Amino acid sequence: MNNNQSLVRLTYASIKDRHVDGRDLEQILIQAQAHNEQRNITGVLVFNSQFFLQALEGPRVAVSQLYNKIIQDTRHHDAQIIKLCAIKQRHWSVWSMEFISISEPEERVYRKYSSQSQFNPFKIETDAVDDFLQEICQPYLEGS
Repeated sequence: MNNNQSLVRLTYASIKDRHVDGRDLEQILIQAQAHNEQRNITGVLVFNSQFFLQALEGPRVAVSQLYNKIIQDTRHHDAQIIKLCAIKQRHWSVWSMEFISISEPEERVYRKYSSQSQFNPFKIETDAVDDFLQEICQPYLEGS
C-alpha cells in the first residue's frame, strides 16, 4: 500500500449551529452515506443538542479532502481535530456513516472518559476518544 492509500482515522469535535434541526441532520446523513461509500470512507457521527463528535476512516487523501469540506460547512463551527492517526484496521467498517444521537443521560460513560457529566467532546482526552466512541456505539454495532 503506498502512502496515498494509507488508512487514517480522523476524529474531530464541533459545535452544532443553533439553527440545525432534524431535517438538516437527515440531509447530512443521506449526503454522507452516498459520498463516503464512493470514496471508501467509513465513520460515525455522535451528536446531541449542542455538539458533534465525528470519526472518519479511509484513505488519507480522501479523509483529508472530506475534512476540508466539513470545516467549511456552516451547520457547525469551531471544528477541532481531536485525533488523527494511521490505522491498520477500521473501527467503523460496517458504516459508510452512522448517526448516533445522545439524548438520554449517560453520566457514567461521560465521567469515565472526561470530567463532565454531560456529553462534551472537547473535554474528552485524545487518548480516550476511540474508547469513548467504541463504548457509546457498541449497542449500535451489535445491531448491525
